[in-house]
Amino acid sequence: MKHQIKVLLLILSCTTLFNCSSNDDSIKNINSETDFIGEWLRSDSTEDIQYKMVFTKQVLESDSEKIGYIISSVTYSTGEATSSLGDFNWNINNDVLTLDKVVTTFQFSSNRDALLLPSFSELEFIKQ
Repeated sequence: MKHQIKVLLLILSCTTLFNCSSNDDSIKNINSETDFIGEWLRSDSTEDIQYKMVFTKQVLESDSEKIGYIISSVTYSTGEATSSLGDFNWNINNDVLTLDKVVTTFQFSSNRDALLLPSFSELEFIKQ
């Protein structure tokens, strides 16, 4: 009886092992880098005050991280304006986004037009 149970367990183990497929490894990550590419405007932006993140496909020659930009601008009632531009390196690994040294989880809205980065900003970013 013990011998039959061991044989049965061996057969079940082999069946389970051989039923795995390499196709299981090729399932596309629904949070791919291409989902980030483009301009993202922070949700509290107005015509006068804007905070924008731009994720690009550009890669540094010696690095696998992509390049992005943060653009902030203020237009005063006098018509004068100031703006600043900063760059950052970014990449994703599963559901984690790294922006230079900031590591954050991320979440897209169901239609992919809003992005939430909890460790980076309390406000969501809207795809432009």
